[in-house]
Amino acid sequence: MQVRLFGTLRLFAGAKALEVETEPGDTVRSLLGKVTTQCPTVGEKLLDEEGRLRNSVHVIVNGRSIRYLDRLDTPIEESDRVALFPAVGGG
Repeated sequence: MQVRLFGTLRLFAGAKALEVETEPGDTVRSLLGKVTTQCPTVGEKLLDEEGRLRNSVHVIVNGRSIRYLDRLDTPIEESDRVALFPAVGGG
């Protein structure tokens, strides 16, 4: 599965996307664990020390925020489109 990265997450990964192998039964939580293993500098920006999604990160699955789905327990499939966005600030 291709996980698209945006904003500063691209800088930490050195790429616009990561290729991550998924398995039947995977969830957003397990996918983020695989992203963390594959690219620890991105992983530390996604999850806090207790494994919770940081408030400053938005995970989008097929165009919908996981905040309106099952959060980290949202099931994913190989054909899904997943994007990771850091919060954007400015003035």
